[in-house]
Amino acid sequence: MLTVLLEPGRAFNLVVINSLRAAGDVRFPVIVGILSMWGIQVTIAWIFGLHFAYGLIGIWIGVHRRRMAARYPYAAKMEIENMAEEIFCHPK
Repeated sequence: MLTVLLEPGRAFNLVVINSLRAAGDVRFPVIVGILSMWGIQVTIAWIFGLHFAYGLIGIWIGVHRRRMAARYPYAAKMEIENMAEEIFCHPK
């Protein structure tokens, strides 16, 4: 059931990350991925999973929050470089 909540964030991230990779930008998704995993996912998973004793549910909360938070840098990068209009409005 929890997977249903995770899929929209995962789908968005997959499309945007692969779009950036196709445009030749590999470094930005890697940096955002590392920072969001260690800065958001691990921190929230530790707080909810161990400190508040939610266990595996706390870890999934961390995964969900990271996927939700990682959207914003990816969307900002695509907006800055005007990639969103090219990719989504005028597909080749």
